[in-house]
Amino acid sequence: MPIIEDIIADAHTRIMVWYITEPEKELQNLLQLNPEELHYIESVKVIQKRLQWLASRVLVRTIINTPEFIMMHKSPNGQPILTELGHHISISHCGQYAAVIISKISRVGVDVEEINERVMNIRHKFIGEQEQMWLFDNTDVLRALLVWSAKETVYKWYALGQVDFRRNIFIEKFEISQNGIMEAVFRNATQTKPLYIQYRCYQNFVLTWVID
Repeated sequence: MPIIEDIIADAHTRIMVWYITEPEKELQNLLQLNPEELHYIESVKVIQKRLQWLASRVLVRTIINTPEFIMMHKSPNGQPILTELGHHISISHCGQYAAVIISKISRVGVDVEEINERVMNIRHKFIGEQEQMWLFDNTDVLRALLVWSAKETVYKWYALGQVDFRRNIFIEKFEISQNGIMEAVFRNATQTKPLYIQYRCYQNFVLTWVID
């Protein structure tokens, strides 16, 4: 099982990243799936999406480390819920990568993104005026990707939907390193919340997460 990153973020929180190479049947054999889940996976027509779904569930089982069946549902906004455990969870997948963060006590969010210039085509969807003042280089793919990934992470942390990436999530200027922290602010009609987004840069992907 190619777990390529295993991060003990704190005493209650763990993150794992998996590079997916296994065939579908091998992944299924690592899981306990109920009839509803089996029906769902059979309904997914794109094989890569099936592999991502299965790999993320195997990561959940690996982190929780129990022989018991793990009941998981989705919220109305599509966020995963560990129905019986009460743990906080966030899941992300992109291409051949899957990432999971689970915390026993803190709200969390995670995002994994393959490094690709396509992020520059959607800058207008997530770069706000405040960020445009310092994120002005139209060739800085890695910085733009980290901003996108950080905002995805905050969106998952918030978990209630109805978030405009340009108007509700703000990223402060930061210097890129292999491991770093981005300062962010989530703001909507009911709250203003400062957050610290941790990130890691790898050869082919970036990983961001928040614990709060």
